[in-house]
Amino acid sequence: MSQNIILKNGYSFIEVDKFEDGTKMRDDKIDDVIFIKEANKYYKRDFKGAIKSTWFGCIGDGIKNDSESLQKAINTCLILGKDLEIDGKILIKNKININRQVDSEKYRKYFTIFSNSGGGFKIACDYAFTSDLKSLIPVSQLIKFQNLYFEGVNNYILDGNKFLRLQFNSCSFSA
Repeated sequence: MSQNIILKNGYSFIEVDKFEDGTKMRDDKIDDVIFIKEANKYYKRDFKGAIKSTWFGCIGDGIKNDSESLQKAINTCLILGKDLEIDGKILIKNKININRQVDSEKYRKYFTIFSNSGGGFKIACDYAFTSDLKSLIPVSQLIKFQNLYFEGVNNYILDGNKFLRLQFNSCSFSA
C-alpha cells in the first residue's frame, strides 16, 4: 500500500490500514489525536519519541483540572508503548490509573513520565496515581517518573499496594 500523507491542524498524518497491535484499523481505534479518519481512510499522526500531555487537552496551568485529559494521554501511551512528556503544571483532582500488568510480556520496559521543561503535578487528591485492577498484591509495574516536581504532597502520590518496580529520578516534592 502506498502511504498517503495528509496535513490536519498543522500535523502530518500517514495513511495506515493496521493498528499498533497488527489488527485491522477500525473506527473504535480513532482518538482524533494520534489516529484520525478522513474520507473513509485511517491515518496515524507522524511523530517521533514521546507523546505530549498537551496533545490530549492538558492545559497545565495548575488551575484547570487536567485529570481526564491526563488519563487519556496515559491510556494512549500504554496502548502504543510510548513515554509521556508533561508540559506545565498538571492539576490532578481525580485518581489516575496506570495499568501495567506485573511480569507480563507486554510491559517489559519502563513507562517513563517526564518533563524537559520543568513540568510536574499539582496533586489535589489522595493516591493520585493508582491502578483500577483489583488485587491485594501489586498489579502495575515498571513506571519511571523523571525530572518532575510534585506539589501538594501532603496527599499520597501513589497507592503503594498497587505498584512494583518504580523509579523517581531527579524529582522534587513539596507540600
